[in-house]
Amino acid sequence: MMVMMKMMKLMMVIMMNKKLKKTMMMMMVMMMMMKKMMKKKKKMMVIIMMMMMIMMMMMMMMMMMKMIIIIIIIIIIIIIIIIIIIIIIIFFFFFFFFFIFFIIIIDDDDDDDVDDDVDDGDDDDDDDDDDDDDDDDDDDDDDDDDDDDDDDDDGMGVVVNAGFDNMVIMTMTAIFEKLSKASNN
Repeated sequence: MMVMMKMMKLMMVIMMNKKLKKTMMMMMVMMMMMKKMMKKKKKMMVIIMMMMMIMMMMMMMMMMMKMIIIIIIIIIIIIIIIIIIIIIIIFFFFFFFFFIFFIIIIDDDDDDDVDDDVDDGDDDDDDDDDDDDDDDDDDDDDDDDDDDDDDDDDGMGVVVNAGFDNMVIMTMTAIFEKLSKASNN
């Protein structure tokens, strides 16, 4: 019984919950009652008190289980939060590295595409060269005509420019002659 008393005192010190304190106080009182009854040798009362003690122990165990469950739930929540934070950090790093690698891959693809385009362009140019040869013959004729036209234009341009200059000189001389006549008169 002394061992039980010590255990109860330890439980009282450990558990600071009000409900647990009440249950432990009740158990302490019951134990004291049991001691007195054991001295008086009232067996029936002792059996009843034992039953009550068992009930109180069950209640206390339930309370402790509730506290343990609450503590376990809190620990699980904390672990889940830590896991979520770790997952977010890992996701962030993976996204960051994926973004960098994606950019590098895109650059490589662009280079490949450029090479492909160059190759395709060469093929197209080869195809077009055949067509261009025929066109070049026509273009050469057109170019010759154009050259003739350009020569004519240049000649006409010189004539027009010379004529324009002559017109300006003529008009200026006429104006000065009229002004000189007016001033003389």
